[in-house]
Amino acid sequence: MQNRRRRLMVLALAGVLFLALPALCWLILARMFNPPINPTIESHLSELFNAGQYQDVISECESDESDPRYAQSQPQILYIQWVAQRKLGNLADSDRTKDAFLEQFPNHTLAAEFRFADAMQLLVDQNYQAADKGLAAIETDFPTADVTRRCAETRKNLDRFLADAKKGSQKP
Repeated sequence: MQNRRRRLMVLALAGVLFLALPALCWLILARMFNPPINPTIESHLSELFNAGQYQDVISECESDESDPRYAQSQPQILYIQWVAQRKLGNLADSDRTKDAFLEQFPNHTLAAEFRFADAMQLLVDQNYQAADKGLAAIETDFPTADVTRRCAETRKNLDRFLADAKKGSQKP
């Protein structure tokens, strides 16, 4: 009786293993031919960036751009690429990257960073009204973005600057 029970348990275990074997083989093969997504691509790019290897960052971003495994990280990849291009002074390339980002991800939180850079350029160009309008739009469109606080501070400083300039122009 005990021998029979043992045989039945061995057969049942063999049956379970037999049924599980194809799934196990499929998982192993899937891993071999489709490596898992690298969840640390952003940290890898950040490491290159922090090491000052901006050209390597750009090259890596360009190769990762078309890799479907990194589709979820595409906004961050484009952002890092844009910053690296600006660091190297590749303004034409950075403008193309910015345009691609804003076309693909206009409502992403990082879009506020691109728009903030545009507003800062307007300040440099002394187009104060357009800069203020751009900063106000960022505050409205991206209230939770990291850059929103800087927008409010910049607008306050701009208001003070314009008020001081107006007072200075009214003196005899």
